[in-house]
Amino acid sequence: MKIAKLPKIDTIVCLNDPIYWGRELQICIDYLCYITMNNNHPIEFHTGLSDFLYASENKHPRLGAGVFQFTLEKVYEELTGEQMNIVKYGKPARINFDCAENILFNQFGNANIETIFMVGDNPNTDTLGANNASNIWKSILVTSGLTDTTMTTNIPNYRINDVGEIKKLISYLL
Repeated sequence: MKIAKLPKIDTIVCLNDPIYWGRELQICIDYLCYITMNNNHPIEFHTGLSDFLYASENKHPRLGAGVFQFTLEKVYEELTGEQMNIVKYGKPARINFDCAENILFNQFGNANIETIFMVGDNPNTDTLGANNASNIWKSILVTSGLTDTTMTTNIPNYRINDVGEIKKLISYLL
């Protein structure tokens, strides 16, 4: 059996959930585990897929693209006994909130921005990200999305039932 030689790479960037999970998972594992071990050349894994669940018309939450990243991490850990190093982009990664904050400060200059509101429907990405960002961020959770009303983690600063209530809430706060 002829084995193809894989090209040398430095980074794997995953920007979408794969269509053929088995194949893509195997390719990532080949590079992250076996090629790295044989060449002593670490390969970085970058991803923008962090949403584990998302809301849809279905009454139950749907599996998001972050499930591929989660699966890859678990397979890697099982094979190597080590935690996989991943550079994460997208909510709730702090780098995204810092970037948005810098853009706002650059765009509005000396406007004395005191508060930035993060409005979202997913406490595990939107609320968590805002809560872990700098102290000027405030999270507003729209409870019509993925909200579990009994949640005890990722507690938002404010809750609204519908996105149409944002204007009223912000008028009240300001």
